[in-house]
Amino acid sequence: MYKTETSKLIDFSLRALKKTRIPLFSCKFSKKTYTQHQLLAMLVLKTYLNTDYRKTCQIAEELWASAEIIELTKIPHFTTLQKFFCRIPNAWLETLLCRVLHHFKSIQYLAIDSTGLATGRTSKYYQERIGKGIWTSDFLKMSLLLDVKRRLPLAACFHNRSRHRHDIRDFLPLLKKVKKPVKYFLADKAYDFEKNFAVLHERGMEAIIPIRVGWYDVNGRCRKRMIEKWARHPAIEKQYHQRSLIESFFSALKRRLGEEVRSRLWHLQRREGMMKVVVYSMLRQSGCLLLIEDFYRATNEKVI
Repeated sequence: MYKTETSKLIDFSLRALKKTRIPLFSCKFSKKTYTQHQLLAMLVLKTYLNTDYRKTCQIAEELWASAEIIELTKIPHFTTLQKFFCRIPNAWLETLLCRVLHHFKSIQYLAIDSTGLATGRTSKYYQERIGKGIWTSDFLKMSLLLDVKRRLPLAACFHNRSRHRHDIRDFLPLLKKVKKPVKYFLADKAYDFEKNFAVLHERGMEAIIPIRVGWYDVNGRCRKRMIEKWARHPAIEKQYHQRSLIESFFSALKRRLGEEVRSRLWHLQRREGMMKVVVYSMLRQSGCLLLIEDFYRATNEKVI
C-alpha cells in the first residue's frame, strides 16, 4: 500500500518511540485511553502541519472521511490544484460568497474597515539582523463590508500596499456590491466625506460616522447634520460601538486561516485573500466555528 509523506512520518515516529524507554502510560492510575507514544506522534503531526492543537485533532479525525465526501477515487497531484487555482476567475469566488449569504433579506448594521495581510516570507529575526527592522510596507490591503449582527462578510476588495492608498477609495466600489436593504452603516473617521454621506442617504441607509473636527471647518450639509445627530442623541455612541466587532472579525479570520498569503504574483495574492473570506463565511454558516463556552470543552470521541 502506498504511503504518503505524512503517514511515513507518523509510522517512523511510532517505530522510533517503541525503541525508546518512554513508558506507554504515565502511571498505573492513568485512564489508559491513549498511550504516551500515540500522543507524542500527534505532537509530531502538529509540528509537521505547522498548526495549533485543535486543528491537528480535527485533521487527524477527518483525514479519512474527506476523500469519501468529495467522492474522490484518486487523490490529485498538488500541481493539479495549483494550476486550477491559477486559472479560475475572481468572479467565481464573488459569486460563491453571494450564494453563501443569499437567504438574508435585510441587514441591520453594516460596517466597513480595512486591514493588511502579510505577503513576505522573511522572518522578523532576519529583518532585524539585516537592519530593516520588523516592519515592511509590502503587504496586501483588504477592505471589507461586514454584516455586524451575523459576523459575515458581504464584499471585499484587495490592493497591493507597496504604495499608499487611502481607505476612502474603496468605499463606493464595495457599496455597489451590496444589493440588500441596510438600516445603519458604520464606519470610522477615515470615511468622513460629504459624498459618502450623500450616497448613503440616497440608498436609504442611516450613516453613523464620526466627523473629523478641530483642525478645519466642517462643510457640507450632510456632515453638519451628522454633528447635530451626535449632539442630540447620546445613544448613537452605543450604536457606533458595534463597529468594533469588525476588528474582532479581522482577528478571528487571521487566527483561523492565517495572516499571510503565500502566492507571489499580485493577482494570485488577491485571489488567495478572497478565498480566505469565502472559506471563513462558510465556516460560520456551516456551524464549524464553536461558541466561546464550548471552546475548551473536551469530547469523549476518540481521535487516534
